[in-house]
Amino acid sequence: MRKLIFGMAIALIAVLTVILLISKGRSTITEELYYTIPKIYSYFYTQDKKMNFNIYSNNAHSFISLSEKNTYTLLCEKNQYQLKDIQIAKEIDSEIKNECYYKYNLEIPLLSFSSTDIILENCSLEVKNEHFTLTCFLGDIYIYRKDYIPLDFSDLYGNYTYYEKELHFIGFTIALNKDYKNLEDIRIGKAYSFLNFIEMDTLYDSERIVERLPYPLVSSKPTLPSFPLNAKENYYYIPIAYEKLYLIQEASIVLQIDGKMYYIPDFLFLANDISLKDYPITNRQGTFQNA
Repeated sequence: MRKLIFGMAIALIAVLTVILLISKGRSTITEELYYTIPKIYSYFYTQDKKMNFNIYSNNAHSFISLSEKNTYTLLCEKNQYQLKDIQIAKEIDSEIKNECYYKYNLEIPLLSFSSTDIILENCSLEVKNEHFTLTCFLGDIYIYRKDYIPLDFSDLYGNYTYYEKELHFIGFTIALNKDYKNLEDIRIGKAYSFLNFIEMDTLYDSERIVERLPYPLVSSKPTLPSFPLNAKENYYYIPIAYEKLYLIQEASIVLQIDGKMYYIPDFLFLANDISLKDYPITNRQGTFQNA
């Protein structure tokens, strides 16, 4: 009799343990979430160059990495572009509200459907298969393909600031060739320069304090006269402002000087690691749906 009671007790304990494990497992299941940090993607075209898009998710085994089963489409206002030859890598990104997030990096060949500049604004990436559809906002994509002239410079570094506690690119310091006379325009996608706030022979630290900037970081682009390039030491601090505050990490810059168009090829202005938890204001949540 004792053996029977003991056996029943062991069985009851086993059943309760299984119930508790199932209950605990259910309580840890979370909603599948996806985020992006909108950027200005700016490239000078070469045949072997790649675009890189990051998607952040709390799913360590997301379907987006199954490239052979998905279609990847770039949705840009009224147009869409099928993406091919996609390479996907995953790494742990950060912990947010006691939940681990992973960064999926999608590496894709540059678009080349036009021989002139390719300008794609308000772009989203759609990842789709027979079971799921994910749409994530990316930002703006600019691929420069015209006959721009390489800019002649001897020094270049980026300047950034914490704006609403998020790190953003706000300008660059450059030493230019003395042959240049008048700077007429600067473009990094829709980001632009307040030419009237350019400073000559002033070397700021890479990090600046946003409250000390003499111009608004986010505003409509004004119409300004050209800036005379006559610094004695040839150094210029070029301020950058935004119509929409998107992250700029690496960019090609287009400059109009003395009536000619020049470019600075893909330069890493913000070398810091970019993590989802560091951009709680500008990040965008993607839409995830079952088929």
